[in-house]
Amino acid sequence: MQESEEQSYNLQLIQSFEDGLNSGEMRYFDSEEFEEITSYYLAIEDTENAREAISHGLDQHPKHSDLLLMNSRVLLHEGKMNQALNQLDELLLEQQENDELWALKAEVYSELLEHDLAILYYQKALEVCDPDSRAYYQVEMAHEQILKNDADAARRTLKMCLRSYPDYEPAYTSLFVLANANDELQDVLTYFRRLTDKNPYNKLAWYSMGLCYKQLDLHEESVHCFDLVLTIDEGFYEVYMDLAYAYMAMEWWSKALEALKAARKSYNDPTHLLYLRAECYFHQERFNKSLFCFRKVAHYLPDHAEAWFGIGLCLHEMGHSKEGLAHLNHALSLDSESFDMRLGKANMLKEMGEFGEAENVYIRLLESHPDHWELFFDQSDLYVRMDDFGMAASSLMESLKIEPNSAEILYRLAAIQWRRGLKEDAASALNQALLIDYAGHKDMLDYLPDLEQDPFIIDIIETHKSHGN
Repeated sequence: MQESEEQSYNLQLIQSFEDGLNSGEMRYFDSEEFEEITSYYLAIEDTENAREAISHGLDQHPKHSDLLLMNSRVLLHEGKMNQALNQLDELLLEQQENDELWALKAEVYSELLEHDLAILYYQKALEVCDPDSRAYYQVEMAHEQILKNDADAARRTLKMCLRSYPDYEPAYTSLFVLANANDELQDVLTYFRRLTDKNPYNKLAWYSMGLCYKQLDLHEESVHCFDLVLTIDEGFYEVYMDLAYAYMAMEWWSKALEALKAARKSYNDPTHLLYLRAECYFHQERFNKSLFCFRKVAHYLPDHAEAWFGIGLCLHEMGHSKEGLAHLNHALSLDSESFDMRLGKANMLKEMGEFGEAENVYIRLLESHPDHWELFFDQSDLYVRMDDFGMAASSLMESLKIEPNSAEILYRLAAIQWRRGLKEDAASALNQALLIDYAGHKDMLDYLPDLEQDPFIIDIIETHKSHGN
């Protein structure tokens, strides 16, 4: 349990109860105190002590209706569904207007996977509940409709909830999750946009739009929405993590670091924040700072494979490749199946000049990931360093089979074929690449600067430029 959750309970009260259990002499608690004690144990999934609490509560307050309701909840957690239902039915004989009884009955049927009955009893709860509880029951009913595979009904229920309770965040979250699961993000975006048109200060609608855009990889649009949320409510701290992820996706590392700093006010996993900062510093080539953060993560979480991997990469970039490789191998000992770390090892070995070992790693990776075009692409660079341009071209041809319209691969293939003296093949690949992404030819010239000295290559590039590419 998180510290903030524990603080919502009277821990002195819990300690007093446990002292009574240990001594065998239970002091008097009123019924509300027993409810709180039992709720605490259910929250931390300590069913055994929850049973102790409610049993002592009913001993001191026999047939107290609120404690009998709590006993039904304990029975639910104990998996004693029939007993829970029998007790709820007894209570409902005299308390037909008690929405909590109907709602708990719905929970029991949900656990039994009887979703139609769960929906029925949430409807019963909605008929008798006060307005403050309606939004909660509507969202719970929508969840049952989702479990019943009735997405249309769930969507209607959630929108009905938001018509009456436009500030109820769980309804927005549920709509977003439902749309994401059913590939309907564009449709729900339209709905959220209508809500902001109706009320431009609806921060939850703007936030939900930002989540949709982020999921659609439209990161600039998501940042715009998140910024509007903070304009409306600068204390909406949970948005900062989403902002950070959006900035990282756009490779705006300084902005991401600013957002991560702001996220510290609300995000309850400081080690993860530290890891993300390390990633940002690494991409900024601030390797000392990145190394410091990765090392702190590894200190707090010794089994954090990615942190050890990050340490290895930083050391490699700082000129300590052997030490870096040792850290990378330690990371792989913690997660031997990680594709990214195995690829990182192959690339590090390649850059260290350990070509034989690097080739073996690439071959093993390709055995398990034969459709990964970047693997063939990186492997081709290994063969270039080994002066085996024929094998480099073969690797690139395999890469093209997977991504036939990749300008990056075609430019690299053009350079390799030119290096082999196959100018017609080089021209063919270069023409295709220029049609797809004209600006990408600069990376080709950086990779093999000798190309700039060949009028044949430059003429092809200039011809495409003159035709407006």
